[in-house]
Amino acid sequence: AHADLDTTGTDGQRPHRAGYDTWCAWLLFRTLLDQSTLDWDDLVRIAAHPDFRPGHAQDGLW
Repeated sequence: AHADLDTTGTDGQRPHRAGYDTWCAWLLFRTLLDQSTLDWDDLVRIAAHPDFRPGHAQDGLW
């Protein structure tokens, strides 16, 4: 309700609950991301567990 998700068109098309839940979770994620000031790199940096964050900028492949 707070994110104003539009789930019309998916009401009668739920062959499996997990698919519907996944779709709604993705829609919520995209809506909140679009409303924030984060870009993809910021999101990955924030979401990455500290053990998986590189300590320095990685060199390119070439």
